Amino acid sequence: MKNSSKNISGLDIQREYMSIAQYSPDENAVLLVAIHPVSINPGADLGEQIFENLRELRSKFKFTSADIVCALPSEYAAVKHLQIDNDDTTPEETLKWELGQNLVSNIDEYVFDFQENRQKAPKLKDFLAVAYRQETVAGISNALRKVKLNPVVIDLDIFGLVNVFEANYKDKLEFPSVIIHSESDKTKIILCKNGEFVDFECFIHDTNISDPYSFSERARIELDKLLSINYSILEGNPVGIYLTGSMYAHEQHSEVLISKLGNGELLDPFRNVGCRIGVDENQLQAVKTQLAVAVGLAYRGKM
Repeated sequence: MKNSSKNISGLDIQREYMSIAQYSPDENAVLLVAIHPVSINPGADLGEQIFENLRELRSKFKFTSADIVCALPSEYAAVKHLQIDNDDTTPEETLKWELGQNLVSNIDEYVFDFQENRQKAPKLKDFLAVAYRQETVAGISNALRKVKLNPVVIDLDIFGLVNVFEANYKDKLEFPSVIIHSESDKTKIILCKNGEFVDFECFIHDTNISDPYSFSERARIELDKLLSINYSILEGNPVGIYLTGSMYAHEQHSEVLISKLGNGELLDPFRNVGCRIGVDENQLQAVKTQLAVAVGLAYRGKM
């Protein structure tokens, strides 16, 4: 008899809300979701700020497993592609030193993660390297453990978006794709190809921006900048554009941006991943844009 896999939850923390999605690997489906309002001060301790919210969420959300994957905001991380020699006998030390040159504080204040990429250059190995402040990682991990949740992975929100795209758009993976994730105060533009993260850009804008035309022009400029930096990755292929984030719950913002870019669609976190949360399509459409990161994190947890 085949053993059943444990369900796993993904937790996305934005400035104004937390979203959570519980995923079943056996069913390849999300079984339960919740969106909980919060008010995050970017300059304060994240773990302390969300502890009471987590405790309330823990009492209301029916966790069938304590395992959880949580995202940290990627704008505060150091993220870089690095190459080292194939015969390097201490790859982690080399990568840590290389990435450490981009950090503003002492290297001992950070935690590091390295992932080898599939694409390799002759005689070289290519890695995606990430560094994040140890204090922040420890703070969010401790807050989760205090409410009896088990943080199996602490990831970045941009990687949750790459994961949700990979899970739902397998027919598009070979082509360069851009995910534009917009919240009230910031937008992240992520370039991926072959199911792997390539690069990202983050820009700040006015909170609760009301003019979709001004925003779309700014987004176009930032997107052009990201694509020009990574021109060699595109290889002349058209770029698919996918929008997500709470800003696009307002239809006008998505319509104006798609018109400005001449291409694009709303990212559907349930295009291939099943949705068994028991709400009608209209209710689901109203919250899809706030669930993409959480679904991608939960999907990440099965790997």
